[in-house]
Amino acid sequence: MKLQATRDLYAYWERLRGAAAAPARAAVDPVAIRPLLNDVFMLACDRTAGFPIRLAGARVCELFLNDRLKDSPFVDLFHENDRDTVEAILGSVSDDPTPVVAGVRAGPGGREPLDLELLVLPLGPLHTPQARILGSLTAAHRRPWVGLMPAEPMR
Repeated sequence: MKLQATRDLYAYWERLRGAAAAPARAAVDPVAIRPLLNDVFMLACDRTAGFPIRLAGARVCELFLNDRLKDSPFVDLFHENDRDTVEAILGSVSDDPTPVVAGVRAGPGGREPLDLELLVLPLGPLHTPQARILGSLTAAHRRPWVGLMPAEPMR
């Protein structure tokens, strides 16, 4: 984990889970992670629906110039060639509650892409329809096009 915001969200998740495999979704307190909320998202653990977005922070929405990401498949935010990999990562996080961090890139065509750090963390109760994935999508640096042009699917 390179970015402080990623480390902070992970540390919060670790504190919540204690000795459990994953903390309960109900234990997440938005006030406790207030400085991180702009980069945070939550997904439903529904593979058949592409892991639908249940909530997305302001910077996540701003990246795609879309404040209506709710209920859209998270995997659709990625290039079609990468969707199977993203589905496999999210599936492993929901099946075997292990956090995953990855580097991704996004940007509009012809512009310098934005390097982002993706963190996905399981939330319980595991293996139930109420299970969720808590995540963050954080950039180390902002590009001038962010907020003016939508990013193409991430890679």
